[in-house]
Amino acid sequence: MPNKAESILLVGVIAGLASVLASFIPAAGDFVSCLVTLGAGMLVVWHYTDKHRVTLASGGGINLGVLTGLAAFGTGFVLDTIVRLIGVKPSLQEELRQGVEQGGANMSQLGAFGEFMMSPAYVVFVAGIGLVASVLLGLVGGLIGSKMFKRGEDEGPVDEPAELV
Repeated sequence: MPNKAESILLVGVIAGLASVLASFIPAAGDFVSCLVTLGAGMLVVWHYTDKHRVTLASGGGINLGVLTGLAAFGTGFVLDTIVRLIGVKPSLQEELRQGVEQGGANMSQLGAFGEFMMSPAYVVFVAGIGLVASVLLGLVGGLIGSKMFKRGEDEGPVDEPAELV
């Protein structure tokens, strides 16, 4: 079975970078990031099947998509943290505070929920949601990709999902 790590890392790093760049788009950045991760699941299947001239079963596409979603999340998380630490973007809490104030409220009006959003636990919570979303979007993208990029019966063998990488 050909090595999948190259496809996973290549597409995962590109998707993570694209997601961080998309976060600079006002109002639509999160939506674009979701589309990037979904597309990464499809792109990794295309790259793998095209490079190795194989067809992936659905499970193999899901496997590639999930692992690419994890790679994209990890890359995006590290890059976003760096961008925030060097001051290009405000901290997550400052970004949240600005959003609440633009809505005509202040953090004290939110009570205990506002306190939670200003705590480090909120950062962990948001990262957890991002991780779950990346895995699910990668899964769906990989499944779609495995159906879209099937080769003809005479073009190559079917690559069954025997292992994770």
